[in-house]
Amino acid sequence: MPNQNDTKTKRPLNDKEMVDHIIRHEGHKPYIYRDHLGNATVGGGFHIPSEQDAVKYRFRRMPDKDKFGDPATEGEIKDAFRKVKQKPHGQQYGADLFDPFNENVKDLPKIGIPEEESREKIRGILERSEVELRTKLPNFGELPYPAQKALMDMQYNIGDVKFRDYIKDKNTGEQKPAWPSLYDAVSNRDFARAAKESNRKDVSDARNKEIRELFLKAQKERDNQ
Repeated sequence: MPNQNDTKTKRPLNDKEMVDHIIRHEGHKPYIYRDHLGNATVGGGFHIPSEQDAVKYRFRRMPDKDKFGDPATEGEIKDAFRKVKQKPHGQQYGADLFDPFNENVKDLPKIGIPEEESREKIRGILERSEVELRTKLPNFGELPYPAQKALMDMQYNIGDVKFRDYIKDKNTGEQKPAWPSLYDAVSNRDFARAAKESNRKDVSDARNKEIRELFLKAQKERDNQ
């Protein structure tokens, strides 16, 4: 049986454990809602830029809160998207404001996507994320699995464009620091320092703590080699 601590052993980074990790932190909302930035969102935190993007999801009618029936029509999906985008957003507004089964919500179509739809999409995003991380970090495949898992979580949550050592300003083209200290620590296999540099302001304390612990676990594995 392969040793999961052996960095030479290929372990899928879009397996059930990793998908469960993302679902636990991102959550799964079957219905369309607005995040605190105002983005229309569904499932495991998937942004929906437009009505045309919304209809790409396999929305189904929901006869009850946890039940899914016939496929929703294109009109129903677009109607839900438009009505959600008209509602307020911000840190003070929770996802319950957009729950069509909330007794205070009267105007939203009862449609949603099953959790397995979220899981399928998360697996695809994680697969792409691994390719992106291997491009940005040439030693990614040699890192202990806990460090790979921590980096995959950050790549998924932050996105490929922003989760870099430096990013280009859209207007000036000037390079600006993004995560240079974290990338330097990982490149030098200094996972204890990576743990200190991994904090994100817009995620829960529990998620930040879990990622720090993963990097510290990677440090122990490195020290024991």
